[in-house]
Amino acid sequence: MRSDQSINSYQYANALAISNLAGLAGDSAMAEQYQAKADTLKSLVPEYLWNSTFKHSIDLFCADDEYTIHWNPIRRRELVGYVPCTHDLPDINNIIAMRALILSITTRHRLQPVLSKADYTAIILQYTKLHYNPNDNGTLNLEEDYNANTGVPIVSLWCSPHYFHSGFVDQVIPESVGIRPITKDILEVNSLTGACSVSYFRIERTVYHGHDIPGQWDAAGDRCEKAGLQVEVDGKVVAQPIALSTQLSQDTKYPVGSVSVPDTTISHIPVVIEGRIDFGNATKVRRAEIAFFECVGLGVNVPGSYRVQVNTVDSWVDVANSVYDKPVASGITHVAWDAVLENQIRFVFTPLHQLGVGLV
Repeated sequence: MRSDQSINSYQYANALAISNLAGLAGDSAMAEQYQAKADTLKSLVPEYLWNSTFKHSIDLFCADDEYTIHWNPIRRRELVGYVPCTHDLPDINNIIAMRALILSITTRHRLQPVLSKADYTAIILQYTKLHYNPNDNGTLNLEEDYNANTGVPIVSLWCSPHYFHSGFVDQVIPESVGIRPITKDILEVNSLTGACSVSYFRIERTVYHGHDIPGQWDAAGDRCEKAGLQVEVDGKVVAQPIALSTQLSQDTKYPVGSVSVPDTTISHIPVVIEGRIDFGNATKVRRAEIAFFECVGLGVNVPGSYRVQVNTVDSWVDVANSVYDKPVASGITHVAWDAVLENQIRFVFTPLHQLGVGLV
């Protein structure tokens, strides 16, 4: 184990990746070897790098001198302290404590605690522009750190040029475009691109599980010949936008959704314990597709369990003969039941490990 959070996090992720790849290749010995390395880091990083005073992951000093003591924690929080959360390294109780700290800071400084798709798109566009270095005549040269107010590189050390620029594609393909790689033979597309912020994109020659997966987004339909999000597999269109008549929409009165959190809109449904759909009149329903959002670093996960209920005259009751799929993280969870003719249905969630349930 090293004294810094970032390298430990990357080594943990690398060990898991090697273990998973070895498992797919049938090399059980290598899979077990690297799983053990990952398990060791999973144990040591929270033990040594979590600081209960700061409620944050903290680097340790790696040398003895007149100012520092070897293996003592540094004296402040740093943004790099969030990196272990991106790999689910901290203990669950530490994540809950960190989330409480974040919420207290955002509340105290009137910051927005949850990012919308428009916020994410603004950040990724800002990140894109940073690649054109203002200190290097606008050439493609992403440096180590930047002044948040000016967008100009701060340190410019010998090791700063071309700093971790390979991480850019990891944001564009799985997040902006939304092609989420998983080991199962399933294609999941969940784009975070803000519909009002980006007019179009198209990605091609994306090989996934032996298939070519082009995808595109065209807000107006005048660049890619079809409006909305479209996904193809080996040249065949397999997914197109859902009609507004069958999804929750901002442009029609019904169906309309609501959740157990005040001041919520369709475009921003945050951590909840219950969600409702009002059809406006008696509607026959027999199944649903639920999209749960998972980000342990933000304190949200799939629920431990969930139920579908209908609104009778006196109370809410569970639907009959229901078949509940296991909750899918950042994907689609299917549930079916005997058809009912009702004005409203609701979903009731039981949180997992004291984390909230995120809906998208």
